[in-house]
Amino acid sequence: MLRRLRTRSCTLVGVTVPVVLSFREFRAGLARVLDQIRRSPGAAVFVGSHRRAEAVLVSVEQYEALLEASERQRGGAGVGAGGGPGARPG
Repeated sequence: MLRRLRTRSCTLVGVTVPVVLSFREFRAGLARVLDQIRRSPGAAVFVGSHRRAEAVLVSVEQYEALLEASERQRGGAGVGAGGGPGARPG
């Protein structure tokens, strides 16, 4: 039986530490993880081996917001400008 996925952050002494899913947990619970991301667009799911984060899954909306913030910070010449992974056909 699949155990409940731990995808929320935990707070210890005022420091928020994200829970990292193993790749096995991520694969086994992919539908639930995607549902969580859909329902909570600001959420992030960390995945990695040996509980060390190697990847982060975020919603498309969150990804685009991060790209826009990066572009603003870099003066408009940041990631996504000029056809990068976040660029949309115009």
